[in-house]
Amino acid sequence: MASAKNSQDALDNYNIWKANFVTACNNGRYRIKFDNPSETVSEGIGYGMLLSVYAADKTLFDGLWLYYKDNLNSNGVMNWKINGCSGVNGANGATDAELDVAFALIVANYQWASTGTINYKNEAKSLIAIIKTHEIEANTFVLKPGDQFGGSQITNPSYFAPYAFRFFQKYDEIHDWNCLIDSSYYYLNQVMAKTETHLPPN
Repeated sequence: MASAKNSQDALDNYNIWKANFVTACNNGRYRIKFDNPSETVSEGIGYGMLLSVYAADKTLFDGLWLYYKDNLNSNGVMNWKINGCSGVNGANGATDAELDVAFALIVANYQWASTGTINYKNEAKSLIAIIKTHEIEANTFVLKPGDQFGGSQITNPSYFAPYAFRFFQKYDEIHDWNCLIDSSYYYLNQVMAKTETHLPPN
């Protein structure tokens, strides 16, 4: 840790990020600029929701969540790339985005409770159930890279998020998320054993 640090440093950098990457749409919606600033990806929405919930920026958080919900596919996850405020440019979900968004909704329930216009707890539980149904391979408990492809033959270790799965278990007692935790560490260990540095690849 830096010897000279304070919470103002975090806030200053949050505001720099916000000024450079956040842009408003209509009806209280917000999006995060991608590499091409005219586009937004679901992963960016997830990052933005995590940053804004920890910064207690409720207006931005709610606007990002509404944007996410405006751009769902038939399975109930956000299409991964959107042209500006609307218009699908990349169809179907990216699992890392869903994990970040669901975890951010859990944090929002702790941050603001669920008594306002958005019930963060119920929204988190709903998205977690969708992740379980569409983004985890049945029987193997392997995390799929998206809701429309992948599983034990194609996965992405950088998407594994055991810390989030532990919280999902608290919100979704019907399903056994411990199996996904176990499979994540199993596959990470298999991959790390085959690398020269014994570190997981991206």
